[in-house]
Amino acid sequence: MRVVFDASAKTSTNVSLNDILLTGPNLYRDIGAIILNFRLFEYCLICDVCKMYRAIKLNQSDRCYQHILYRHSPNDAIDVYELKTVTYGLSCSPFLAIRTLLQLAYDEEERFPLAAKVVREGVYMDDILYSCSSLSQISRLQDELLEMFNSGGFILKRWASNSAKVLQRVPLENRECPVTFMKDGNEYSVKVLGLKWFPLTDCFYFTVDKTDKVTTKRSVLKLLASIYDPVGFISPCIFIAKEIMQDLWKLGIGWDEQLPTDVTKRWLNYVDDLPRLTAIKIDRHMLLPEQTECELVAFCDASSRGYASCVYVISRNDRGPRTLQNIINQNFWILASRRIIRSVLSKCKICFKHNPVLLQPEMAPLPAARLIPCNVFEHVGVDLGGPFFTKESLRRNARVERSYLALFICYSTKAVHLEVLSSLSSDCFLACLDRFVARRGVCSFLYSDCGTNFIAASKHLTEVQRFMLEQKNNILEGCSKRQIIWRFNPPGAPHMGGLWEAGIKSAKYLLTRAVGEKSLTFEELTTVFCKVEAILNSRPLCPLPASDNPDEFNVLTAGHFLIGKGLTAVPEYNVEDITINRLSRWQYIQKCSQMFWRRWSHEYLNTLQQKAKWHSDRSNIKIGDLVIIKTDNVPPCNWPLGRIEALHPGPDGIVRCVTLRTQKSTLQRPVNKLSPLPYSN
Repeated sequence: MRVVFDASAKTSTNVSLNDILLTGPNLYRDIGAIILNFRLFEYCLICDVCKMYRAIKLNQSDRCYQHILYRHSPNDAIDVYELKTVTYGLSCSPFLAIRTLLQLAYDEEERFPLAAKVVREGVYMDDILYSCSSLSQISRLQDELLEMFNSGGFILKRWASNSAKVLQRVPLENRECPVTFMKDGNEYSVKVLGLKWFPLTDCFYFTVDKTDKVTTKRSVLKLLASIYDPVGFISPCIFIAKEIMQDLWKLGIGWDEQLPTDVTKRWLNYVDDLPRLTAIKIDRHMLLPEQTECELVAFCDASSRGYASCVYVISRNDRGPRTLQNIINQNFWILASRRIIRSVLSKCKICFKHNPVLLQPEMAPLPAARLIPCNVFEHVGVDLGGPFFTKESLRRNARVERSYLALFICYSTKAVHLEVLSSLSSDCFLACLDRFVARRGVCSFLYSDCGTNFIAASKHLTEVQRFMLEQKNNILEGCSKRQIIWRFNPPGAPHMGGLWEAGIKSAKYLLTRAVGEKSLTFEELTTVFCKVEAILNSRPLCPLPASDNPDEFNVLTAGHFLIGKGLTAVPEYNVEDITINRLSRWQYIQKCSQMFWRRWSHEYLNTLQQKAKWHSDRSNIKIGDLVIIKTDNVPPCNWPLGRIEALHPGPDGIVRCVTLRTQKSTLQRPVNKLSPLPYSN
């Protein structure tokens, strides 16, 4: 029983003592933060400051406001009692009590740093709860709390902990639960700021009192208020009750009126399911021991009925081989221990699948088509980009359609030809290819990624070539002998088409800077890409060469091989009045062409020798090896397995593409998308 004095009682002046007292600021920490600190580490303890108010004495000058006037009967003389300590019932008492504990922590922080920290972070009213990462640290905290509070005249009782060793140091009369954690054969529970906690299993649980079947708004509110959940452990479970209460307010039902039939059915179903809350057990310790890294991942969603949020704790405790080696070296000395540890860890299938090591073969030499002078667009790489949104007309409400970019790039000169496509279909691409051939000439080889539309177009083109060869009497002899050889890169190997991938990137960059997000018509987009093509073909192929002539500022571009000069070069002087015979003019043109190719071989080819990555020479993969196949947008642990069935080495003998057999099919992949498993076949 606790005596509470009514300091809010009005006097004859209609003013109470609490009306004139300053309550002080709220010094209580958030109860959720205190419980969170209590859940952080493996070992924990709780205790209670016994009769905290009675242990705090008031200043002599302030005690006159705590006089109690009392007599047994009206005829007796009035006895005056003076309360010397902080008194229950005064509005300022909570502030005075907590402020006294904080002052004690400030005064004794140098002697008891750990206890002072706990007072600032783990005290709510007269309850103290905290957790530590080790048994020695929790024991040290217990000693500091006892000594610091004893120095302030406080007594700590009702000790509880999840460690029996901590409780063994506490007298039985000061414990909240016995060492055995059992009571009458059942597990002992402790109240932690209103939550029920099992020290033996170290978990929180919930109980629900038996409820009657009265279906009124008063009974709904009574049950809802009886479930104490300060940190939201079971918020999803009480959401239905809150929703029913909200519906009752909308219906305007009185406190003791019978609920409607549909609401009554929902409420009784909820009450019948409520005892299942006792099956919910929530671990107090939520992190791994000796935690090194921790992340919080939050999700939230809302609807017309309510909103919900959930925060997941992602913890990592990978100390790595170096820490493991240091632990082993404390008792043993193993020769080459680090190498042995790494070899053992690398054979772990689970660890390897979560962090696979992909193959990185040595960079292949440039293909011959990049190094041999030949006609422009003799060897061509092709790729598609987009989509780009175009308007049907200039009207404000004109329909918006998708358009695409087809890029043709010369292997030797990096000359670019751009075409705009109205759709991603094989027929549209073949028409685009016809336009390219009509303007740039027939190419001998065409290279591209392994796109489905490219494959279909290649098959169609092969049929057209077969028809032309069979009908060679009806067509020109020269056209029937020309063929376009189409070569595809392995699937999933965009790095093998870096030449045209870089061209697509540059074209998109220029378009984005010039147009932004504005939608153009198809004609406007075609015009813009023609200008982009001119800019790309005017880019220097190599840096300006060193020369003794200060007027030498012309650099070699792809436009020199197309029209004899840069497409965006400045206008030249009029030389029509200069007489020149036809033979010397032809020789002059030949000289210019030879000069361009000479500069191409001396200045541009040297820049192609640089290799930015993939320098190391590693052993080739072998037939029969079991590998993990990298799959985009899929976590590594879900990457499929495959076995090598065939190798496709390059001209230098290094394997960069293989044929795999998986559980479902046979496919080709580049080796930089494969990770050999660390154990034998």
